Amino acid sequence: MTMDDIQKRIRALMDELNMSYGELSDKTKIPKSALQRYVTGTTIKIPIDRVESIAKSLEVTPEYLMGWDSDPNQQLQQAIIQTRAEELRKQYEAQQKNPPAEAEGELKDYQIRALEALNRVPDDKKDILLDLLETYAKEK
Repeated sequence: MTMDDIQKRIRALMDELNMSYGELSDKTKIPKSALQRYVTGTTIKIPIDRVESIAKSLEVTPEYLMGWDSDPNQQLQQAIIQTRAEELRKQYEAQQKNPPAEAEGELKDYQIRALEALNRVPDDKKDILLDLLETYAKEK
């Protein structure tokens, strides 16, 4: 994939999300002028930390943005799962520092670990794994 293709992907994703350079700048903390140079091709090298930040803000993975993966839907699902796992991990860590009274509906440590493990399972195996879990749950 060429730099031109990467620029087109960034622009297409911004359009899809109806996101302006200013909004992307706010999310990534990358100056608006730098983002414009990346998309217009004035700058031909984008630092990897900025690729990661841009990808996260555009709700895809760096791999998709760089053209190493061509399925944005799969990447979006992975990104959502990963983001949710990170949120749950932070919530868990906060609870460990200041444990609240046991509240119904809050995730336990093993549930968070299960979500993180599920995130690492290849997509083509997730349905099989979920079917197994449902089968065992019915046996209770």
